[in-house]
Amino acid sequence: MSAAGDSTITVIGAGIFGVCTALELLDRGHSVTLIEQFEDGDSRTTSNGITRNIRFSHGDDLWYTRSARAAKTLWTNLEARLATELMDECGVAWFSHDEEGWAGASQKTLEAEGIPVERLDPSEGTKLYPSFGYDDLAFIVLEPDAGVLSFSTPLQSGTRPEFRPIRMWKTQTPFTAAAAWTVFPSRSALI
Repeated sequence: MSAAGDSTITVIGAGIFGVCTALELLDRGHSVTLIEQFEDGDSRTTSNGITRNIRFSHGDDLWYTRSARAAKTLWTNLEARLATELMDECGVAWFSHDEEGWAGASQKTLEAEGIPVERLDPSEGTKLYPSFGYDDLAFIVLEPDAGVLSFSTPLQSGTRPEFRPIRMWKTQTPFTAAAAWTVFPSRSALI
């Protein structure tokens, strides 16, 4: 691939991850074309949900835990860049039936990585969820700064100045990688 300033990259899909990929590529000096089949907010898009969970528990998998934690920093940076709130740190609770399961491994990994985590007695679950039944649980793992990402309107592609350098291409038919090579030959990389 040529130097960043000379390269054209095509990102297929203008959902939250496609838009964020396009912004990152712009920041790295690439020319970017973002392709989306449908209009913003159309229920037929592949990324039409306006929320995503952000959590750090991944059992004993250090790579995923560290990646999720790094992603939180990136989302915080994006919030600052767009001057809008995207993250609701409402916490995430994991219910465990045994000490040796996934939740226990997650707790140990989070503690080892210095990521905020609390171990709750099951009876404390009623403070989080008043109608909660806990008779069959061993414990609850609470990630207090995990939560929900929400991006209904602030990231719609054509409405913000941050997105103006991105060329948007709307299609009326399904768009495949094979079709992209026809439309954007040789100098395009597909993401």
